[in-house]
Amino acid sequence: RPKCCSVVPVLYTGIFTTAAVENTLKELIEHGSYAAPFMDPEGIVIYHKASGVYFKKTIIGDEKPKNSKEE
Repeated sequence: RPKCCSVVPVLYTGIFTTAAVENTLKELIEHGSYAAPFMDPEGIVIYHKASGVYFKKTIIGDEKPKNSKEE
């Protein structure tokens, strides 16, 4: 990677469970971002190793599509 680009921290490694996802989000809400110095992180990206697929989970508005106009 270029020197100007950093890598986001890994917040959890282990068995995929809903509880693990929720606990990781709770940590972000309580402690803020681990990648940058701010207290309002958006969410996490989950890599499911067995399927090779990425998922996202946001703290606010996760049930809506990213391009939704709903408030």
